[in-house]
Amino acid sequence: MASSGFSSVTFDHVGIVCSSEVFEDEIKFLNASLAPLGIKEHFRVAPLVSALGHSPQKPDFWVSAIRKGTEIKETATPMHIGFRAAGKTAQAAFLQYSGLVIKG
Repeated sequence: MASSGFSSVTFDHVGIVCSSEVFEDEIKFLNASLAPLGIKEHFRVAPLVSALGHSPQKPDFWVSAIRKGTEIKETATPMHIGFRAAGKTAQAAFLQYSGLVIKG
């Protein structure tokens, strides 16, 4: 197997989606169950988007909720994983290959 230069896969952040009906219960459950690991909710960027992790400066676990009947529900994915690139060159190569080239 060819080496990619990385010793392991490094995740930058992970996000999951739940329904708005269970969002508050989900956050309560995650705060209680992840507390022994030092992970907790730090802030919300919107009423239904919670940032969790070890540090408020770099939350690495996100929970978002989708309201029934909203347009975003049709395009939302149940999970989002962000990878950490080794640098700008690797990031640009990934974005170009994946078709996610960001303009601007």
